[in-house]
Amino acid sequence: MPPVEPAATTGDAGARAAGGVVVGDSEGGTHGNGSDCAGDANRTARRPYTELTLVRHGRSVWHAGNRYAGVSDVHLDRTGHEQAARLAEWAARHPHDAVICSPLRRSADTAAPIAEALGMPAEVEPDLREMDFGEAEGYTLAELRVRSPLAAAAFVTDPVHYAFPGSEHPKAVAERVQGVLRRLARRYPGGSVLVVGHNTALRLALCGWLGIPLRHYRHVLPKLDNASVTKLRVFPDPALPPALLCLNAAIGVAPPEPIENSVATAEQSVTS
Repeated sequence: MPPVEPAATTGDAGARAAGGVVVGDSEGGTHGNGSDCAGDANRTARRPYTELTLVRHGRSVWHAGNRYAGVSDVHLDRTGHEQAARLAEWAARHPHDAVICSPLRRSADTAAPIAEALGMPAEVEPDLREMDFGEAEGYTLAELRVRSPLAAAAFVTDPVHYAFPGSEHPKAVAERVQGVLRRLARRYPGGSVLVVGHNTALRLALCGWLGIPLRHYRHVLPKLDNASVTKLRVFPDPALPPALLCLNAAIGVAPPEPIENSVATAEQSVTS
């Protein structure tokens, strides 16, 4: 298995994709399944944009119960390893120029088989780590409503202004993760990069980059499923927001809950 190395510093709109949403025009493919997020697997010329494939890590031992993992270094469970293997099978058919992951074990262990399938090392980018949830780490939202009912109620009302005590500020999370994604787009102009990250950190970065108020991240993007794929097309002009080609698409795994139903249960699906 290739080593995990430190990173260098430096659609028809609205179509459904296996429980995720295809919201842009994915070149050369039909909409409605995992191929919507494939990108240009057989491209022969450099493109005037970079494609970023954002993958949430596989399921961890805490995520089956929807516990806030944050920066706690919990490992993948059996389902998570199976999800990583299926992602690797998919990636082998859809080449990327680089695989980047966070330093947390659940991200690195998801990235390792993907990188092996692509014949390259996975690079670690510390700023891709999940949000630190402070006092909420290790607990479910239901448990927090018992332990800290006022803090939990305030968080649900406005998760940015009333982040859990001791947590990293959501705006700072959005800025650091978006910064990584912008750097990768500049580093691989015209290329394709697969990034293995985390639920809340990626959602905050997406909202910040797409101009969605951060306080609405739990409402607009209720969740990214474990082992799901979201694809962005990033243009050279930094003033342009990226094109969102697909969102939360299931790749080689059981279809996630339909997004229209997940809105009603967002409180059970926000853990990292």
